[in-house]
Amino acid sequence: MYTRAGSFTCYKCDNGTYSNAGAPECTVCEPGKYSLRQQKYSCTNCESGKYAQTYRAVTCDDCAAGQVSFEGGPCEACPAGKYSLSGDVGCTNCTPGTFTVFDQMPECTECSVGYVAPRSGMTSCKICPMGTRTNFLVAGTNCTACESGRYSDDGASYCTDCPLGYYGPPYSTANGACTACPIGYRAGKLGSVNCTECVAGKVAASTGTVNCTLCDNGKKVSSDRKVCHACPAGKYSPTAGVDCENCTAGSYSDSASTSCTDCASGFSQPKGGQSACNECPAGRRSNALSGSKNCTWCDDGKFAGSNGLAECEVCS
Repeated sequence: MYTRAGSFTCYKCDNGTYSNAGAPECTVCEPGKYSLRQQKYSCTNCESGKYAQTYRAVTCDDCAAGQVSFEGGPCEACPAGKYSLSGDVGCTNCTPGTFTVFDQMPECTECSVGYVAPRSGMTSCKICPMGTRTNFLVAGTNCTACESGRYSDDGASYCTDCPLGYYGPPYSTANGACTACPIGYRAGKLGSVNCTECVAGKVAASTGTVNCTLCDNGKKVSSDRKVCHACPAGKYSPTAGVDCENCTAGSYSDSASTSCTDCASGFSQPKGGQSACNECPAGRRSNALSGSKNCTWCDDGKFAGSNGLAECEVCS
């Protein structure tokens, strides 16, 4: 209340003003404070979360969403990583899986697929690296490693089966990528967790092989299943995928042969696995129709005057 000069009457201060005892006039409340007529000696600070923007205020208004105030102070923006609703008395951290990148935000935003915010109060989401994924059904709080036999690129929400010819061991490296099967091995199904060595008679001559293949006739598989080698001279392979076998006595073969050739008349071969037949020496003959193992001596009264004869001649 106040009194005017020369007056014996006290008057109530208007709303938004106050006075001390004996004051000749009322004082206006400053921004951030308010008063009603029932209040006598001071203005009241606005409660936290509210503010009076003008002088002579009789009430305080809620701070806008994204802003807060402390008793009597102005409304101030919540920093990035926090938010507030209208009238809140303090800023609240964004929960894991959400973020705010700007100040003065009324709510937090969920991380996009393939991104995560593992902690509260984050100002951005982090991309999930290769070999990991997020759960596309809920806001991401962490990246999960791809299962064995699967892979992913950066920022993935799901993992993909390794392609044919590749395998994916348990996640252990930074890139998490699938690996091509080495030479001699194959992966014939999607999502393989390991490669299978080619069976006997088959090869995988390049990395990333889906199916092993048979060696052609006349060839054999190397011990490491990586390449087909031609059967050496003296051996043969009649069927694809079958190992090389020795030619029998009385026959021979060149390299990469699918069969052996019988020794011709006048020739013989007593051993197996040979690359040529031996010419019968003078005094001996070989007239077998196919595959002589040995040359025989001429009968009494006959002779063979040169090498490689099939028959002996009668002495004259």
